[in-house]
Amino acid sequence: DADLNATNVSLSPAAIEGSIEDASLREQKSGFVLNQLTADVVYDDHQIAVENLYLLTDKTSLKRRVVLTYESLTAMVQRPGDIHLDADIEESVVAVRDILAFAPMLRQVPPFKGNENEVFNIDAIVRGYIKDLRIPTFNVSGFRNTSIAASGRITGLPSAYPYYDLVINRFSTTKADLTHLL
Repeated sequence: DADLNATNVSLSPAAIEGSIEDASLREQKSGFVLNQLTADVVYDDHQIAVENLYLLTDKTSLKRRVVLTYESLTAMVQRPGDIHLDADIEESVVAVRDILAFAPMLRQVPPFKGNENEVFNIDAIVRGYIKDLRIPTFNVSGFRNTSIAASGRITGLPSAYPYYDLVINRFSTTKADLTHLL
């Protein structure tokens, strides 16, 4: 089952654009249920933008915006470090099982393996080119007793050896959580 109510929809060979006023979905095979989705969406040769986002499942509540801009689709693939990211995820909750519905290959990878019923609480702002990300706010908690509050900068992505310049304002965990994460 799927329902979609959208306005200002424009479809062309070069772009897809519109406002999703309400959408819902029940996927039979994975059991994924999207209760509500609203967003302003643009996909074209130079950007992928999801703004005014509100996504709700039974365990996930994802809010705000994610915008990727790039020189061209070819450049995005050939030079991923030159993709510009502007992400603002506000007081959101993301369920591991919802992530696994779209990326089942992660099912055997820590921290997802064996943690299908866990949720992450996320409040983050990340801006900059993938090769030079600035993170003024990064607050994540999950796995019962683990949380981190940090800010900083990551340079050198997507190379295998990026440089992290982070200020960790708060980090706490327990042995039990570490066992589940690793």
